[in-house]
Amino acid sequence: MREFQWVVDHAAAASEEARVAREWLDGANRRSVASSRPTADADAAKDETVGESGVHGRVVWDEGAGATPLLRFQVHLYAVGETGASKGMSYHVRTDREGNYKFARIPAGTYKLTDTNVLTPKWRLKVEVRQGEDALIDLGPENSVKMRDDFPKPS
Repeated sequence: MREFQWVVDHAAAASEEARVAREWLDGANRRSVASSRPTADADAAKDETVGESGVHGRVVWDEGAGATPLLRFQVHLYAVGETGASKGMSYHVRTDREGNYKFARIPAGTYKLTDTNVLTPKWRLKVEVRQGEDALIDLGPENSVKMRDDFPKPS
């Protein structure tokens, strides 16, 4: 959305680029309003995969010039328990422009919080999420796999 808003703010108002960006933003705003209507909440109440818990935090990394937020960085949350409402669930979000992330309305349970399952991850943390809790877990060099790895690969 930020990029489309930039086009609207900086392109000539009558340009094709500005028109397309305005249309896209209007559509995104309509989808956002539609997804927040009470009927969506009523449907979610019936959905066993929706919970009342969450995990949120900020992602920063130090490449030698001090810790800076990781923007548009993907964070994954995988259920690791064998039982309960979270069994088999996975969630994926991207950080915002300040490096913040939020997993909302997830079931209570045990999860693996990581940045990748394909390449070498920076983080692999075990997270216990209690019913109704919104756990704060910041990700940075101090809890990276170099300092703490809750899911080490077998040798």
